[in-house]
Amino acid sequence: MPSMLESNERRLQTSVVLATYNGAKYLRPLLHSLAHQSQPPCEIIVTDDNSTDDTISIVSEFSKQTTISVRLLRNDPALGFAENFLQGAAHAKGDLVAFCDQDDIWAARKIATCADAFDDSSVLLVAHTARLIDSEGEVIGQFPQKIYRNMLCPPRSIDPWQVFLGFSLTFRRGLLAAVPPNLRGIDFVSGSTRLAHDRWIVFLANMLGRIRLMREPLVDYRQHGGNLFGAYPHFGRTSKSSTIASAARYRQSSCEFRALVSGIPQEVAEQFPLFDRALCEQFWDSSIRQQEARQRVYQASSSFSALFHAVQNLFAGVYKNAHDGRFRWQSAVKDLGYPLMAKQ
Repeated sequence: MPSMLESNERRLQTSVVLATYNGAKYLRPLLHSLAHQSQPPCEIIVTDDNSTDDTISIVSEFSKQTTISVRLLRNDPALGFAENFLQGAAHAKGDLVAFCDQDDIWAARKIATCADAFDDSSVLLVAHTARLIDSEGEVIGQFPQKIYRNMLCPPRSIDPWQVFLGFSLTFRRGLLAAVPPNLRGIDFVSGSTRLAHDRWIVFLANMLGRIRLMREPLVDYRQHGGNLFGAYPHFGRTSKSSTIASAARYRQSSCEFRALVSGIPQEVAEQFPLFDRALCEQFWDSSIRQQEARQRVYQASSSFSALFHAVQNLFAGVYKNAHDGRFRWQSAVKDLGYPLMAKQ
């Protein structure tokens, strides 16, 4: 495999991986936006999770009307959204891979703009902002996903728990060869499935190279009643039991991520010259220490003891980001307020 830092002598080609499941209602506008890109994709890989509506017939109709190569992969039984996306990516042939949701609309310049953003050969991943549209396609807001300016982010500079949603990601296909996706651990948010496809790709890029963030909105992100994940997440009531369970997941994920970077074979690591195994291990060691210190708050025998440990952590500098050393005030506030939470 060639080095990830080889110079580009031609415009990079993009494989679009479109994961579908009963998406007939909004699929045609999305496919139309893919067909009218200023730089067409080299292929569209449609991975369908056993749809029972007209999704397959719409894709088949589209494939006959476009000059773009369209490949359809059908899952029976269904794989779930994360495995569905990663399966499609594994079949990609382009230099770059772009994840695509079935109900969005892409700006005509999305593929070209993202491809050009890889002009720095050390960039492994590009993420951008989006506009929010309603079920009828009317613009209802912006979706910055914490991207407020254009940035070229060095390795390990992204918050380990930050995710940029899959529809906004374009990445070098070679990134998929770094660690087999079947080795990824639990999803630290849900705790019930393996790590989501977008969190997995962000993790790899953050450890192995640079990430470019672009403020320009290149997708209309549709909000409707059937969103798997929407722009406005719904948070349940925080309780002591949910806080304890969440903390355990984050600690487990930190340990799993640490083991993954430690286990990258040397011959693979050499393909990513910006990868520094020792610094990556230190990055996750810092996260693990923070999680262990915070668990002392949750395992305290009394409310007074929990508050004591939270204050102790505060003065010990526990609440600092692993990626930039800044004060993580949300975590500190959560722990200081832990004694006041309901048990369930």
